[in-house]
Amino acid sequence: MWNQTVDRALISGVPEEQILEVKQSEIGQKVKASIQKSGRNPALFKSLIMMAIYALELFD
Repeated sequence: MWNQTVDRALISGVPEEQILEVKQSEIGQKVKASIQKSGRNPALFKSLIMMAIYALELFD
């Protein structure tokens, strides 16, 4: 789902830099903090990915 959303964002004209910023802030940093706090939790990971997708869709 993330990759599909990225593709749509690129086609819509969202700059790659903004996409990378969303990926870093909404996925990279939050997943790292989540793993440090709660360990590996697939359900929480899915939730973080869904929030990143939502954040990226706001740029469309």
